[in-house]
Amino acid sequence: MRARGLRVTPWLQQYGGTGDDAVSAPARDPAGNLIAGGSFSSSITLGGRRSRALTADGSRKLSADGAVRWSAALGARAVRRLDAAGNVYAAGSFSGTTTIGGRMLGSAGSTDWFAASYTPDGAFRWAVRHGGTGSDSATTVSTDAAGRVWVAGYYSNTTVFDGRSLPSLGGNDMFVAQLGAADGSPQNVVTFGSAAYDYMGGLAAEPSDGATVLIGFGTRLLVGTTEIMGTAVAGAILRFGPDLSLRWNTVLRGASTST
Repeated sequence: MRARGLRVTPWLQQYGGTGDDAVSAPARDPAGNLIAGGSFSSSITLGGRRSRALTADGSRKLSADGAVRWSAALGARAVRRLDAAGNVYAAGSFSGTTTIGGRMLGSAGSTDWFAASYTPDGAFRWAVRHGGTGSDSATTVSTDAAGRVWVAGYYSNTTVFDGRSLPSLGGNDMFVAQLGAADGSPQNVVTFGSAAYDYMGGLAAEPSDGATVLIGFGTRLLVGTTEIMGTAVAGAILRFGPDLSLRWNTVLRGASTST
């Protein structure tokens, strides 16, 4: 008999190693399996498989009853997203070199950003990196129904995407990049920022009509030819079309817009 008002936990699993472990951003795939990401140090054992790293991030797939289906160590901290078919996409940053799915990536600056993908069964699909001589970091990733992976984050100095050098206006600027979901091929990118340190808060891609991002910025934000003036620190919601043109923006705190 179940007591009224009480929720029953169908299963509970504990995983970890001798170092620091954390879980973040769990999500369910179309089949009801749980994709859980997180970080670990030293080593961790999942479903009888041990992964080793000084500090790393990983993805784990658990069945509906909590059994480990597969796990993959990324070698760098990351965020992740699922598409409608259950493929897993991860994005983050690393310094020096990192190995993802057997592919070694090397950074051009202090940190570069990367994106990677796995099939619903945990098979490695692809991994790519982008960045310049400064610090580049991907902080959010999303997918759309048109076969694009949207990656957003921030960078300092000059970033490089598909051979294009894109200087910042000062401090940290932000970027939104598009990759091909099938192979990670670079498709398009837009950068924007202010003379201060700007912050990428989040990104959500629409099925076929662009993406919306949440940002924080300094006194004056420049997005293409659109200038957004704020007082001290402000926030904004920006809507980009599929071609990364700015559709509209809404300022969240003490600012005005001009074009």
